Amino acid sequence: MNISHLKKTIKETKRLARTYTAIRNKYFNIFYSDERYLKYQYKKLHGIYPNLENPQNFSEKLIWLLLNYRDDKIVSCTDKYEVRDYYRKKLATEEYLIPCVDCYSNVADINIDNLPNKFVLKATHGSGWNYLCIDKDKISAETWKIVLADCHYWLTHRLSDYGREWNYKYMKPRIICENFIGDEEGNPPMDYKFFCFNGEPKMIQLDIDRYSHHKRNFYDANWNLFNTVDIKDVDENDGKYYERPEKLGEMLDIARKLSHGFPHVRVDLFYVNGKIYCGEMTFFHNAGLTNFKPDEFHVEIGNWLRLPEPNASGWSYKKSVQ
Repeated sequence: MNISHLKKTIKETKRLARTYTAIRNKYFNIFYSDERYLKYQYKKLHGIYPNLENPQNFSEKLIWLLLNYRDDKIVSCTDKYEVRDYYRKKLATEEYLIPCVDCYSNVADINIDNLPNKFVLKATHGSGWNYLCIDKDKISAETWKIVLADCHYWLTHRLSDYGREWNYKYMKPRIICENFIGDEEGNPPMDYKFFCFNGEPKMIQLDIDRYSHHKRNFYDANWNLFNTVDIKDVDENDGKYYERPEKLGEMLDIARKLSHGFPHVRVDLFYVNGKIYCGEMTFFHNAGLTNFKPDEFHVEIGNWLRLPEPNASGWSYKKSVQ
C-alpha cells in the first residue's frame, strides 16, 4: 500500500467513525435523558447501576454532580481560552500561562505561515481535540488539509453530545494556538493532574507518553505512589520510578488557589525545564465514568468529595465575571 492510498484509507475510516458516532449520539440524545444515559454508561463499565440516592464511590459522586450541581464559573474555567483570565486573576501573574499565538472562530483564519515552527492547535470547547506540530517545515499540503478538516469538525461539534457534560453546552467553539512547550526532541511534557477536593489537592495523576505508549501513575500530595489504576482509560501503572518534581510544593499551591471554591476539579499542570505551566481544568474526570481499582480505593476517593447542596433545578447560565 503506497502512502497516498494509506492516507485515503485513514481519511475514509475517520469519516465513517465520525458518522457512526454522530448517528449514535443523535439516537441517545433523542431517547435517553442525561440521567438515563449516565446510568446506562455506568452499568456498562461497572456491571451495576450507580447509587445516586446515596453515592459512595468517586464515579457515583461525579455523576451526581453532573446531574445536580451548577456553577457559572465551571463553564468559563473549562473553556481553554477563557480560563487564561481566571489563571491571571487567581495567580496574580502570567508567568504560568503557555504563550498563546492566536484564537480562531473560523478555520479560514488559520494561516500556517503565521504560526511558529512548533505549535499546538486545540479546541477550546473540547477534550482530546488537539494537534501537535514539532516541525512546521515537515507538514505537507495534504496533511495540513487533514488538520484543517479536523479543526472544522471540532468547531461544528460539542462535547456535551458525547458525555452529557453540561458545561460544554455553553462554550463558544474556537481553536486556540499555543506554543509547543515540550523538549528539543519534540516530546510533549509530562502531565501532572491534581485531583482537588474542596480546594485541597489529594491525588496527582502523572501521565507519561500520552501520544505513544500512554501510561500513568498516581501519587498522594507527598509523592508517595498509590497502588491504583483507573481502568476506564489506561489499564496499567508505569513501573518506572519518576523523581518528585523539584517544584512540587509550588505546583500544589497553584492547584489550591485554582481549585478554591469548587467541590471538585482536576487541575492539570506541566513542568518543563524547571518551569510550571497551567494546562486545563477538568470538572468531570472521564465524564464521571471512572473505575479506580481496587474498589476500596474508589470509595476512598469518593470520601474525599463532600457533595454540595443540589442547585440545578431552575438554573440558567449567565456568564460569570471572574
